[in-house]
Amino acid sequence: MMAAGEIGQEFSRIGSRIFTESLVGANFGNMSLRSGDGFYITRNGSDLDIPEEPVYVPPEGPVPDQVQASTGFTGRFTK
Repeated sequence: MMAAGEIGQEFSRIGSRIFTESLVGANFGNMSLRSGDGFYITRNGSDLDIPEEPVYVPPEGPVPDQVQASTGFTGRFTK
């Protein structure tokens, strides 16, 4: 399994590529990666081409403080 820092580097590499190839209309947004039972996600409004450590979100329980959805969702995830 990759460490969060390595995942952030990969998000940056892939984000830069999809922006350069005009697959997205801007260089910011969210990316996520499933890992084990949960997933890693970039923070709200992250630049796709700048490395940033993603946040791990477990499948259940409180949403980590570092996660802020564009829609303003706060609460708990449940299966």
